[in-house]
Amino acid sequence: MIKRKLLTIIYLSCIAIIVLSKSGTILWTDDCKFYKTSVTVIGTVGPYLLMSFLGFLYVKLKNIKELTFRYYLLLPLLTLLYIVPMKEKLLNSRIEAKPNEIKKAIIYDIALGQRTHACPFSFEFNGKEAKSIKSTKIKYLKKLNIGDTILIKVSKDCKYMNKIHNLFPNKNELKI
Repeated sequence: MIKRKLLTIIYLSCIAIIVLSKSGTILWTDDCKFYKTSVTVIGTVGPYLLMSFLGFLYVKLKNIKELTFRYYLLLPLLTLLYIVPMKEKLLNSRIEAKPNEIKKAIIYDIALGQRTHACPFSFEFNGKEAKSIKSTKIKYLKKLNIGDTILIKVSKDCKYMNKIHNLFPNKNELKI
């Protein structure tokens, strides 16, 4: 009985650590490296695969026969309800806490779909072109065109730490 409870505690602790790490609540490295890795395939899909694998092991070790998918499919998907908003909130506060600047960015694509609504843009960072993509509301994306200039707020020392500042700047705001 104690072994079964211990196994459950270990399983849930591992899931909690993965979720807190993926959201940025716990950082194992500096901010810039965290946001750089979070846009890679390993940084995006890896934690969910690990949670699924841990769920699979948990089901096998506890010999669970019914509704096994909730441990290796449903639970990792439910963690998105915490990870996505918390990661965005922490990114915003970290950008504001560091030296940052408002930059012009050019939209090079608009992703409008059933599940996707994002705004890919490029901007100059330390004399080189940098690209990023941010989600925004569909009603705003429908008013944008490829080639439009928007304003973003970016950390002075990390191009991966950026956010949309103004999707519809006026002429005075564009004189940066």
